[in-house]
Formats: sequence, C-alpha cells, structure tokens
Amino acid sequence: MAKTAASGANGRARTSNTNGTFNSFTSNNNRGSGPMNEDPNTNNEVNQRTPRPTKSFSPPTGMRLGNSQVSGETSYQTAKSERTMRRNLTTSAAEARRGNIVPQNVLNSYMRNRKAMGRDLQRNIGIEIENGLKNKPITREKFLKLQGLLNKGKRILAEKLRQEAAAEAKRKAAAKAAAAKAAANKAAANAAAKAAANKAAAKAAAKAAANKAAANKAAANK
Repeated sequence: MAKTAASGANGRARTSNTNGTFNSFTSNNNRGSGPMNEDPNTNNEVNQRTPRPTKSFSPPTGMRLGNSQVSGETSYQTAKSERTMRRNLTTSAAEARRGNIVPQNVLNSYMRNRKAMGRDLQRNIGIEIENGLKNKPITREKFLKLQGLLNKGKRILAEKLRQEAAAEAKRKAAAKAAAAKAAANKAAANAAAKAAANKAAAKAAAKAAANKAAANKAAANK
C-alpha cells in the first residue's frame, strides 16, 4: 500500500488515509453495474478479490430449459407432424375424388350406346339409367352400376332377338314342311287320278272289244 510521508509537529512521519479512500472507492465500485466502474489504478490483487456483478440469464419467451424444453419441442414437432399429415390426407382425398370422377368423353360414349338401343331397351332399365345419369357427379362406382344396367339391357335384348329368330326359323321350317306335304299330297292325288283314268280307259276298251266280238259272232251265225 502506498504511504505518504509528511512532517508533523513532532517531526514524525504521518501516514495518509489512502486505505480509507481506497476502501470507500472499492465499496462504491462493488455497487456498480459492471466492469466499466472499475478503477484502472487499482492493483490486480484488489481486482481479483473484488466480486463482480453478474447478469442473470433469462431464456427467450416460449423456451423451456431441461426436460420442459425437450417436452415443448416434442409437442411442437408432434403438432407439426399432425398438421402435415392432415394436410396430406386432405390433398390425397381431393386428388382421389378428382381421380374417381368418370371423364366426360367416357360418359358421352356411354350415352351414345344407350341411345343406339332406342325403344329396344326395357322401360324399367331405361328409367333407372336416366335417374343415375342425373345424380352428378358420376363416380366410377356409379358408372359401373350404369354400365351393368346397360349390359343387362343388351343381354335381355339379345335374348329377345334370339328367341324371335328361333321362332321365325321354326315358322319357316313349319311352312316349308307344310308346303312339301301339300306338294306330296297333290302329287299323290294326281297319280291316283291318272291311275283311275287309265283303269277306266282299259275297262272301257275291254268292254268295247267284247261287244265287237259278240257282234261279229252273231253275224257269223246268220
């Protein structure tokens, strides 16, 4: 510590109140806010012994330390994953709905086939198809049902046409058989008539010959 010599009345050296001044300064410095209040003239030993105020750490708003912070981050990640999942599911569902709708060109082709059948399509099937086409949008499931109805109508029509064709063939066959029978009967009748005529002619000729013979014999007896 620095000492200052001064002459007093008794000629003795006096020591200045340097320690008191330094202690007062140090005490004031300890109550300061930081290193800016330190006296550059103090020695290193004093600086080391003097406690320096430290700033407390406050975590940012929304953050938690230790297990709380990990739990918060986990909850955030879970919520984020759930939102992403819901968004992906919503997008996938929308794409699936769009992909499940039957294109208009397919429907146009279907309606052309329906129109081509005209009145040949059964009335109850036609009504069911018309009602199904009015129920928009036409999904693939609905279209499969409509296609099944049209195919059913085609099968019924094909069976009807087959039966009609079979009946017509049968009718023609019967008519042909009848015609053949009639021709056979006519031919038989003609043959019988000819045979009867031939028989009658032969009988008449025999009778005429007998009459002639009798006449000749009678003439010879005279």
